[in-house]
Amino acid sequence: MLKIQIISTFSRKSYAASEALWHELAHCAVKAGHTVEISLTEKAVGTQRTSSLQQAGSVLKFRKSWPDSRLGYISQRIWERSIAKNILQSTLSSDSDLCLLNVGTLVEAAVEPYSSYLVNLERPFSLIVHNNPEIRQYSSKVTGKLQVILSKALRVYFVSDRLRQTTEEQLLQKIPGAEVVRNPVNLENIGPEPWPSSDCLKLALVGRWDAWVKGQIRAFHALAGPRWKNRNWSLSLFGSGPDAELILKAAGFYGVQDRVKLVGFVDDIRQDIWHSHHVLLMPSMLEGMPLTLVEAMLCGRPAVISDVGGGRELLRDGVNGFLAGSPFANQIEDALERMWQGKDKLSSLGIQAYEDANSYIPENAGYIFFEQLIESLK
Repeated sequence: MLKIQIISTFSRKSYAASEALWHELAHCAVKAGHTVEISLTEKAVGTQRTSSLQQAGSVLKFRKSWPDSRLGYISQRIWERSIAKNILQSTLSSDSDLCLLNVGTLVEAAVEPYSSYLVNLERPFSLIVHNNPEIRQYSSKVTGKLQVILSKALRVYFVSDRLRQTTEEQLLQKIPGAEVVRNPVNLENIGPEPWPSSDCLKLALVGRWDAWVKGQIRAFHALAGPRWKNRNWSLSLFGSGPDAELILKAAGFYGVQDRVKLVGFVDDIRQDIWHSHHVLLMPSMLEGMPLTLVEAMLCGRPAVISDVGGGRELLRDGVNGFLAGSPFANQIEDALERMWQGKDKLSSLGIQAYEDANSYIPENAGYIFFEQLIESLK
């Protein structure tokens, strides 16, 4: 039996979609008789998901995260390179057969406390990478660290092949241990929702309210053009985040405030979103393999998305959705216009979206990943 060590870098809150894959992996590994040790920040203490891991038999070790963002950049760097580094190393055992680092964004592997831990680790380690901005240019110092870490890693699991390509382009380095993995989806039931009967075309923008990453303001800009003023449409924003006030201000600036509604976070995306909405709008600046897209398609909904991350590996322009060439307003508007001109066929595009997404997502992503992990150690 093996001992698998999992480290999650996520520290903003208790849980994110990028945690789902290793959660399922941990359950599969424990069920198979392996020992699983998991390092999380204290923000995950007492949550339902953490409790389920403990009840299943995983060993959880909680560490302190950066305590106060008001103290500034320099203070945070000092924290990461000293206190956080010591906390991480002191809470982890030294006898694991494999260490698995789960990073939301690739650069996290090159900063403390994780980079020193990986560089000095004498045992096999692998990474799961969920995102890596395509417009990012790394400093020579960060590039050097990433080159060492990715070369040393047993495997580097990317959630889309485009993430791998982007990383190799940025580092000018092939990643011999690169593999693509699929994330699980947050749906109890999979299958097309009945097409909403509303005459109003209801768009849904689902994602964190981080306007310059998820593109809410660019969506308003695209929908503010003269062609859209006399059309019957609405846009609902689902999620939460720091930019609610900015987003409302932008809706007013572009004159779409009467068409836009900030709904907030919902638990049941099938009932609360796709039962009543027709099309997903995703004008993101960066994505890995957006689960929001996968889940919308599994509910039988076409999407209009910007061509970032792995979205084009699933979305086929004009077949199951519409692809904007960039995450900027003019190309978002072009894709929206093509969607509007073909609105009579949107329900059939939704059926195709479901079929394509259903073929793309494995039935048991966590178990398949568990098998990949075990195979890598042979």
